[in-house]
Amino acid sequence: MSESVRLIVSMGIPCKDFESKQEGHKYDQAIIQVLDWNSKKVEQEVSYISPDKNLGDGLSLQFKGATVSQGKLYVVTNTEVLIYDRDTWRLLSVFSDPTFNDLHGVLPWKNNLYVCNTGLEVVQVLDEQTGKIIKTYDLASGGIYQRFGKSVDFRRQGSTKPHKYHINHLFVKDNEVWVTYGNKCKSVALSNSENELFFRLNEGDEESIILGHDGLMKGAFIYFTTVNGHLVLVDSTTKEIHQDIDLNKIIDGSLSVGWTRGVEVIGDYAYVGITKPRHSKFKEYSKWLLKKKAKALPSGILKIDLKNEKVDGFFEMKNYQGHAIYSILHDDSI
Repeated sequence: MSESVRLIVSMGIPCKDFESKQEGHKYDQAIIQVLDWNSKKVEQEVSYISPDKNLGDGLSLQFKGATVSQGKLYVVTNTEVLIYDRDTWRLLSVFSDPTFNDLHGVLPWKNNLYVCNTGLEVVQVLDEQTGKIIKTYDLASGGIYQRFGKSVDFRRQGSTKPHKYHINHLFVKDNEVWVTYGNKCKSVALSNSENELFFRLNEGDEESIILGHDGLMKGAFIYFTTVNGHLVLVDSTTKEIHQDIDLNKIIDGSLSVGWTRGVEVIGDYAYVGITKPRHSKFKEYSKWLLKKKAKALPSGILKIDLKNEKVDGFFEMKNYQGHAIYSILHDDSI
C-alpha cells in the first residue's frame, strides 16, 4: 500500500449569485480543508467569518495564501492575517489593518510576518506577537495611494485593480525573502530589486498577460505556476528555466485546465491546484480563457509525475461548487 499523503488546502467558496457579482464581491466563505489523497476524502474542515470591522459590506471573504511553520498555520483573508494552532486548529491570532487589501500570502520569517499586500502592491513586515506593521516595502512607488489617497480604509475599498505588478507570493531563497510579480512572471529579492529571476514563457504574446503565481523552494528548484496551466521549474542557482510542463497537454484531450495557482511537491510528484475558470472584468487577465474551446476541469488538485510529465491522479473538490483554490501544503504531522 502506498504511503498516505495528506494535504492542507486554503480556498474561497463563491456566492450563489457568483456570476452577477462584481470583482472583489464573488466569495463569501473562507475554508481550509485537510484532504487524504489516497482515500479522496476530506478529513477535516475549518471555516472562518471575518468580523464586520475587518471587512467591508459585501466584499469577498476567502482564505488565500497559507504557510505551515513550527506547529502553526499562517493564512490570509483579503484583509486579515490569521494564525492557527496546527494540532488543535484553535485560532490563536487575527491581525488586521486599514491598509490591508487583497492580501495574497503571509510568510513567517525571523520572528516577523511578511505579508503580501496585493491591493496596495506592498510587502508589509509585522511583529508576530502584536501584529504591528514595523516595515513596508513599497514596490509600485505609491501608485495605489496616488489613485485612492492615504486616508482610505482599504478593507472597505474593494478591488484596486488594475495593478502594475500584482504581487502574489513570498518565499525564501538564499536566506532572504523574495516576492513574485504576477504580471511580470518574475520574482525579486526584497533587499535588492535588481536581484531577480524570470519564469515567463510567452514574451511574444501581446494579446494577454499570463499571470504567474507562487514560488515554492524545494531542493534545487523553485516551482512556479501560471494561471493558464503551466508548471515551471527554475534552477535556484542558475535562475534558468529547467522544465516547463503544460498541464493542458498532458490531461484528457477533451478537457482544459482552468485557473492554476497553488503547488506542493512531495518526492517526484507535484500537487497543483486548479480552479474552474472565471472571467475577470480585467480582460488582460482572462483573454487566454476565451480561446479555450474544450470543457474545463472542475476545481480540484492534479497530481503530476514530474519525471515522466504525466497526470497521476485528480482530486475533485466536490463539497462545494466553484472553489477558488490557493495554497496546497503537505500535512506531514501524521
